[in-house]
Amino acid sequence: MELLISTVIHRFLRKIGRPTDVCGQLPIVTEGLSAGNEDPGTKEVYTFWDNSHFTSFLHLSRNYPLDIMVDARDPEWELEEPELDPSSLYRPVFAEHMMRSVMKCIVPHRSRWRSLTILTDCWGPLQAALETVTPLRAPRLETLTVMRCNDYISYMDRFEPFGMLRLLELHPETAASLRHVTMRGVPAKWSTFILPQVETLEISSLAPKSLPTVGEARTILASCASKLRSLAIPNSLETDKPAQTVHLPALRNFILYVRVSSDPGLLQSGVLHAPNILDLTIDVGHNPVSATATDAWPVIASLANLKLKLDQLRLKAVDCDMRMHKFIVDCAVKRLVIAESREHPYLSKPGLPIEGLLIERCEKMDGEDLSRICEAQGQKLRHVEIYECEDNDLHSVPCNVIVHPLWYDSDEESDSESSTDPGSSALSTDGEAEAAAFSPGGTFDDPAFDSMYKAHEMNCLQPNQSTAAFSASEFQDSAYDPVCMMERVNWLHSDAPGSHSTEHVPYALT
Repeated sequence: MELLISTVIHRFLRKIGRPTDVCGQLPIVTEGLSAGNEDPGTKEVYTFWDNSHFTSFLHLSRNYPLDIMVDARDPEWELEEPELDPSSLYRPVFAEHMMRSVMKCIVPHRSRWRSLTILTDCWGPLQAALETVTPLRAPRLETLTVMRCNDYISYMDRFEPFGMLRLLELHPETAASLRHVTMRGVPAKWSTFILPQVETLEISSLAPKSLPTVGEARTILASCASKLRSLAIPNSLETDKPAQTVHLPALRNFILYVRVSSDPGLLQSGVLHAPNILDLTIDVGHNPVSATATDAWPVIASLANLKLKLDQLRLKAVDCDMRMHKFIVDCAVKRLVIAESREHPYLSKPGLPIEGLLIERCEKMDGEDLSRICEAQGQKLRHVEIYECEDNDLHSVPCNVIVHPLWYDSDEESDSESSTDPGSSALSTDGEAEAAAFSPGGTFDDPAFDSMYKAHEMNCLQPNQSTAAFSASEFQDSAYDPVCMMERVNWLHSDAPGSHSTEHVPYALT
């Protein structure tokens, strides 16, 4: 007992004796909202936010750097924006007045901001945030992420709602400290984005008129040319005037969004020279208002002129035809990722240099196609992964295949719809069989193990809202021993692919 107490005290003293970032983690999410009274005029029920604990936290955090995240997204949002459709009855859960209240609390502490993340579905709350912070003046800010999570707006002719346009403007002292910048769906005064320290930069989900011009993009990239490692940007930038080529020697990860077929674009202008790219993504979007597929080949032809040698190439909604086959060979691609592809006949043509193949959401890809691909590429293709595809007859595939099953919606609506589906009975039968196996008398019924597991679970430090904001490295640095590995779901509640991730986080045993 003395040893245990001594160990606990030692850990406590070691924890408080060295500075940590625990006091700087500040997540603000919609779960903290409460329903208010109904407005007699509009009959709307307004939500309110209790900021008492929030202001106490800011006071107790003293001079620690602040990592602030404002997640104003609605998990039940169905792509309705009252600013775009006045007849819409939808009202954001995290309304404009609440965003102003949040920003009013955190703006006085902007000298301590180390990272600022603002996520919204609709433009109204985001506009309220931008009005509060523009021009953004935070001398210690290293990471800026501002996202309007609606990629459909990138297919519009201009920014909408145009009458509510508000440009984000950076103060020079803020821009000088930034290292990571993500601007998704957010227009800005691009002339203020002189970013000498930036290593990762994303500008996306914007209508062409809201994007920087080729000349403005060249100025932004030239300011961080020696340090920029990761770049994500649309190709559909307007050409304002001839611009000189900017050399990006440190660029390793490049994501190019292709939304329009005909415009000259960034790559065709010859502005970029980045011969050291190792990870390339070509993302061709599906225009919701046009039945014509976007032609990405002019962009790919410009990429071919860079003479790249790629560790990984990811193609989203890009058909693998003869020209793409040549591009893969010329770039000596080691790992190929195919997502949402409709046609892929030339993957089964011999001569591809790929060692790994990952297939995501390709409905027309089946076991016969995979067999032909593996046989054509021979022993060099050693690893194949399949995500959310039909796994029809994969036993004949002559290489190592890892299959990740399809995700099924578990809400009541999808359950009622699937009840008429012939395959639904098999799914329910599997679930009932699993439940029966763990019930009393079942195959896996073990009272002794259950009692041990429950006792072990009670001794585990349970995760709460505060620990959910911390990274795994925070716990690993504390060197607690023994450690209980528990699965934690990412608390960013969005239905967008990739936003619901899980990671294993060690929690200390007391």
